[in-house]
Amino acid sequence: VSQSRYGYAYFIEINTKKGHKGITLSTSKSDGESFRYLIKADSEKNNITLKDDVGNIILLDSANTRILLENTDRTKVDLDKRNLFMLADTISLVGRKSITTKSPFLSIDHAKGMLKVILAAIKNCGVSKSC
Repeated sequence: VSQSRYGYAYFIEINTKKGHKGITLSTSKSDGESFRYLIKADSEKNNITLKDDVGNIILLDSANTRILLENTDRTKVDLDKRNLFMLADTISLVGRKSITTKSPFLSIDHAKGMLKVILAAIKNCGVSKSC
């Protein structure tokens, strides 16, 4: 969100001109606010974005069946049609009773050999057997 378009003013813009159709709402930092926010509903691109001036963004893209969340630290959740992409330094899944994965193919790319040991134990002993 740059300060250049309307300077340091709060504004609401409703534009019905072809090529620019949409509604924009913006705050400013003119009175010492910590962040500036911009909400834009673009009826020609069929999306709505909410972003701030430090790089956090939420995108709802109706035309492309996509919802994107990304923060300044580049942590990301991207729901793109039938695909889910998550990027973070640490991802934690906590299941109070269970976590179930069902897929015809599971690929895990890891930097340490710990997972290999666990998978080898399951292969050698079986899931229901005790070693």
